[in-house]
Amino acid sequence: TGKDLAEQCIKVLEFMVTREAGLIFKAGGLPAILSFISDNQAATHKDILHSAMAVVSKLCTKCEPTDEALPECVVTLSMLLDHPDTQVSDGALRCFASLSDRFTRKNIDPAPIGEHGLVENLLERLTAALPNSYSRNSPSVSRAQNPSSTAPSEGTVSMVISLLCVDTTA
Repeated sequence: TGKDLAEQCIKVLEFMVTREAGLIFKAGGLPAILSFISDNQAATHKDILHSAMAVVSKLCTKCEPTDEALPECVVTLSMLLDHPDTQVSDGALRCFASLSDRFTRKNIDPAPIGEHGLVENLLERLTAALPNSYSRNSPSVSRAQNPSSTAPSEGTVSMVISLLCVDTTA
């Protein structure tokens, strides 16, 4: 079926991107795979979704601040930050860390990557990492009031902090 073929293509892309990420990126791989994830996430098996996010993470390391596809990619990645599967949302966070790094290395203001709720999401993640004694005293914290939310891993917290600390005055 078409779904099986798409899943096989994702697995092949996951293998190919380990060897030729630059070529796959230049061929439009990042917007294509993000479109696949965005359009098919509900009907896609978890392992395929994780493989697709691995491809996206690798391709984001090739993205330049001047790439034409960047605004569309930022919109989709911002949406994926709120995905219920933590492997997907953490993958989107890693993508933003890569994009932030690319902006910083080029001395370009990374503001465009934060235009669709990135900073708010990062602050929510930090708030979720706070011990309950701190978060209960803050009336403006939405996640802390939700007992079902899980605390992020230490790696996620360090990524969040590094993204929040990017110098935008350069």
